[in-house]
Amino acid sequence: MRPAAPDPARPAAEAGRDAGDVMRFERVRPRSLPGLVACIWEQRATRPARWRILPSGWVELIFRLGERIAVRGARQIGPDTDAIRGVCFLSGLHTRPLDLAVEGFHTFGVQLHPAAVPALFGLPCTEVRDAAVAGDRVLADLGRVEDRLRAAPDFAARARWMEAELVRRLVAADRLDDALEMWRLSQALPTVDTSARELDRRLGYSRSHAHRLFGEWFGQPAGDAIRMRRFVRAVRALHGDGGTLTEVGHRVGYFDQSHFIRDFRTFAGMTPGAYRRRRGATPGQLPG
Repeated sequence: MRPAAPDPARPAAEAGRDAGDVMRFERVRPRSLPGLVACIWEQRATRPARWRILPSGWVELIFRLGERIAVRGARQIGPDTDAIRGVCFLSGLHTRPLDLAVEGFHTFGVQLHPAAVPALFGLPCTEVRDAAVAGDRVLADLGRVEDRLRAAPDFAARARWMEAELVRRLVAADRLDDALEMWRLSQALPTVDTSARELDRRLGYSRSHAHRLFGEWFGQPAGDAIRMRRFVRAVRALHGDGGTLTEVGHRVGYFDQSHFIRDFRTFAGMTPGAYRRRRGATPGQLPG
């Protein structure tokens, strides 16, 4: 299935802000890029703040339209590259929290499935795991893209242009069919622990072949991808209104509370209860 042309009738952008009016955000979910693009978004911080960003299972292509961002905890690719200080960088598949200190910023970005990274940028996901990659390494025409984004009058116009641009790039990508197949494969992953033999049976690959594919397209082994998917579901569930921690754990695929706490702490650096107490306006983004 190839991406469809951009749909001008898609829903209006979602918008919101945190309780202290520090962070404002807007986003749209493109209909023409099913699976490979989760959303196109824009965020602004209106005064100095600190944030902790938890692993999401997605990769972000981020453009800086305002002040620079100080990110701690991500390795940089390239011997002399300070990727996050440029006008654009690819924030890879993160498996641990990122701490941000901001004086105020304005950023625009695209949330991508990991399989879009080798398809669009020719980089194996293992190379961008827990890493930031300078924009000129992933976009040969970065100057043109930046000019178009800055010339747009508002977020809606930027999002429309970026959606059409991504459709054009994906259709031209040599590995689009592979990327779509890998996305479908990721949807077949269970959300509960399963034996290696059962996982191989579900995926339809030998163990060695599955290990290579998952490294290239998802940046981590299949078992780790299952754990991250379950963690992300837990974050979303904890952001909701109801349910005890035990109920949330069972609902997202954990068999016991100790397993839930241990896995959650691995990805978030805190317990599920601590996350629920600190949660902000956006799942996975913690103020302070």
